[in-house]
Amino acid sequence: MNTEHSYRKQRSEPWIMKAMILVLLVVWLPVLSNGFLLNWDDQWMVLENPYLQDANLQVVGTIFTNSYGSQYSPVNSLAY
Repeated sequence: MNTEHSYRKQRSEPWIMKAMILVLLVVWLPVLSNGFLLNWDDQWMVLENPYLQDANLQVVGTIFTNSYGSQYSPVNSLAY
């Protein structure tokens, strides 16, 4: 009897996961229609940052040794 209970529990878990994924997709679906936030700090930090134009090891060193726009955030810049 104990094995029957564990079998039912294992069988119901995929439905729970599918329902959770469906709910998350429905909730986050409007995010896909958002544009790039040009009125915030994205313009100067991402689009106009000369350190982010070329991707090479020298630029990585420059990001860690210099600030841009009075902001020192090397990990954030590497993420861009």
